[in-house]
Amino acid sequence: MRSAKTWTIPLATAACLGLITLSGCTQPEPISTLEGLYGVRPPNSVKVIHYRADVGFIDPSFVWELAPIDEGFLQAMIQSKGLQPPAAGTPVPPSGYTWHLGWWNQKALDQLTEGYFSDQSGGLRVWVDRPNNRLFVEFAGR
Repeated sequence: MRSAKTWTIPLATAACLGLITLSGCTQPEPISTLEGLYGVRPPNSVKVIHYRADVGFIDPSFVWELAPIDEGFLQAMIQSKGLQPPAAGTPVPPSGYTWHLGWWNQKALDQLTEGYFSDQSGGLRVWVDRPNNRLFVEFAGR
């Protein structure tokens, strides 16, 4: 039987590794992840304002806030993944994933009049906030 002293180093090491993992140090790089999931790399003029990756689960999920809107990039994302607008007068349908982030306001996104989605390769969503010159992009793994 091990004494409490012999367990101290392995437990401390495991705790430190857990904290590093939970702190976001293992977040995938936002631009290459976006390009890999949507098949299009944003131009240098488009900046990542906010980004979050939940990769600790079976189905990883990601969200981005990008600015400014680049029409060529938006159209390339739509074409690359065959994104479609929702029926007239309805919001982009929910992906089924719930984000709890201060900058991700799903109720506000649901009020936007322009958006695109596909459920063919996971939950792909793009909301276009033209008044604020922003794109909100989601990939919800399934």
